[in-house]
Amino acid sequence: MIKKLLSTVCLAFFGRKNYYRFARFLWIDARRDAANAMSSNGEFLLQQKIVNLAKSHQNPVMFDIGANVGAYSERFLLNAMSEGLAEQMKLYCFEPNPNCVAEIEKRFSKISNSSCATIIQQVITDKPGRISFYITGETAGSSSLRIDGKTQDATPIEVECVTLDAFCVEHRISNILFAKVDTEGNDMRVLEGAKQLLEEGRIQYLQFEYNHRWILFRNFLKDVFDLIEPMGYQVAKVTGKGLEVYPHWHFELEVFWEGNYLIGKDFAQLGLVELKSAIV
Repeated sequence: MIKKLLSTVCLAFFGRKNYYRFARFLWIDARRDAANAMSSNGEFLLQQKIVNLAKSHQNPVMFDIGANVGAYSERFLLNAMSEGLAEQMKLYCFEPNPNCVAEIEKRFSKISNSSCATIIQQVITDKPGRISFYITGETAGSSSLRIDGKTQDATPIEVECVTLDAFCVEHRISNILFAKVDTEGNDMRVLEGAKQLLEEGRIQYLQFEYNHRWILFRNFLKDVFDLIEPMGYQVAKVTGKGLEVYPHWHFELEVFWEGNYLIGKDFAQLGLVELKSAIV
């Protein structure tokens, strides 16, 4: 009765369209789904914790998969330098768009000791070969392996594909401290191509982005839970207030609203607040 009364009052006061927007705002806020800004959505906070953790590791290896113009990697390098890690860490930046690669190179050229970072113009996915990559704008962050209704005019280019498992074998990488994955819907394929590394526990933490482009790849968050839970990993949402940890999958997680999630076996050592989910 109270809910019905509240709904009637809001509808009369706001009108249908504004009532919908207000309700959506409350729903998003309650779910801790922040705007996609690294300074406020928890990404930079997590990054700093990873850099702190890296100080206790010998020759830590990091991955930025889907680096775009390199803003995330640039900050990573600057943080690492401030902690005296630039000489011992290794950062691999994967970006298939040649325009973005040029921007990353510009950023890195202004950073001393950026030689620890390697830029690779390839796509990390679930199988090797060559594939079409669709550029939606010169350095747009929405370029992807799939196109939707808003990107029909995208320009396709042929790119080389490699799995994370195969890349690590080729480059003799035994362990990855942290990998950031932001591949506009291809993120689940990246995980599938890293199955051996995950099975053997050789990836300590992996952050991935989940958004509406997962629909184009026919993937769900449930696919992540099904893949990693038997391996002893957990899933948490990265928020500006800490990590919202999910003990298991729940259907209400599947909203395809943009957010970043973290896979790991021991979130406590990061020193971030662990938040209880209202959903699971």
